[in-house]
Amino acid sequence: MLVYNLFRRERALLGTLLLGRVCVGDGRPLIDQGAVLVEDGRIALAGRAPDLEADAHEVIDYGQRTLLPGLIDAHNHICLDPGDHERQMREPLSLMSMKATQRCRVDLRSGVTTLRSVGDPGGIDVQLREEIAAGRLAGPRLLVAGAPITRTGGHAWQLGGEADGVDAVRRTVRQQVRLGVDLIKIMASGGVSTEGSDPSAAEMTAEEIATAIEEAHARGLKAAAHAHGGPGARYAVESGIDTVEHGTQIDDPDLIGLMRERGTLMVINLWNSNPKRYEDPAMKARYPKFHFEKGRALAHKAFENFPRFLAAGIPIATGTDCHHGKMWLQVESLVEGGMSVLQALQAATLMGARACGLEQETGSLEQGKLADVLVVGTDPLTDVAAALQDVVDVWQAGKRVVVDGVLVA
Repeated sequence: MLVYNLFRRERALLGTLLLGRVCVGDGRPLIDQGAVLVEDGRIALAGRAPDLEADAHEVIDYGQRTLLPGLIDAHNHICLDPGDHERQMREPLSLMSMKATQRCRVDLRSGVTTLRSVGDPGGIDVQLREEIAAGRLAGPRLLVAGAPITRTGGHAWQLGGEADGVDAVRRTVRQQVRLGVDLIKIMASGGVSTEGSDPSAAEMTAEEIATAIEEAHARGLKAAAHAHGGPGARYAVESGIDTVEHGTQIDDPDLIGLMRERGTLMVINLWNSNPKRYEDPAMKARYPKFHFEKGRALAHKAFENFPRFLAAGIPIATGTDCHHGKMWLQVESLVEGGMSVLQALQAATLMGARACGLEQETGSLEQGKLADVLVVGTDPLTDVAAALQDVVDVWQAGKRVVVDGVLVA
């Protein structure tokens, strides 16, 4: 990697010019001899270097390394790690907060510049978002959901947000808005990590789900529905949900058609439902028996359904769902499920930005957007999993926060 300082007497030069192979992030082929000009935290120019008239104070030549948009983890929980979630959710908030701070550093170091945290207790996510935005802590810029809306004793009830009946749901959503969340999370179906919860059963009534979505939209917020499938998924889509999270058991052609018609975006954690994951003895040892057995039962169906979403043209984003710093696992699984590498990278960047409502600000290396750039040393078209683990530099809003693989923020 070569770094030059360029000076002209006739005028002051601004910005930093990054040279290398460029993956825009919108599905287009990589640009050889590409360039991205960073000025004042944003992308001033992007394209083929020979075609750009770009002067800069500093030039960083990454050679044959690849410049990608900063990754967007569109479904994560900063209060959780893989394993026994029910035990973790009983930990003191002070301990959760300390662990969450470290996880954010891990995520940023891996190239995740934006993260959507879809369920955390006690306002941890809101407070951490503010500290990161103020520059006092290192981490991805956060969009946070606070406590998810769930029925009493429903999936992830330990995170708070329990509400029964339309009036209680409305009040609970408004409480989350008062707290300062960026989106509303609804537990429309049961889940894997809560004992006794059925992933194919509705956790809330159609009226409760509709009320939560109505309240979110009335406050200018997006609504996300945890929904593996079953009637809860249908209730959410019919009521205008913005994103369906997981969707592992959705196979109804009519529902898939309705999602396509409405542009409902799916946020899929395909690695979590990868059948080969459940062949790992370490996986079985890490999780409670009920969690492991339910997850394994969903896995094959999830991989059967994924091509249906691709064929229907359902927009797809991805996220790690608490596998911090391991977006490569999700991207690799998307490719195994039938996506091209460029489609999978788009799911991890531009479509993630769309899930967050930030597609005008980030998610692709285009003029005017925030200069969120991930530089990798391995060719992603040859081995995308290896590439996303071979982090060289990370730029977040024009600031180099990872240098030669080391977090410096």
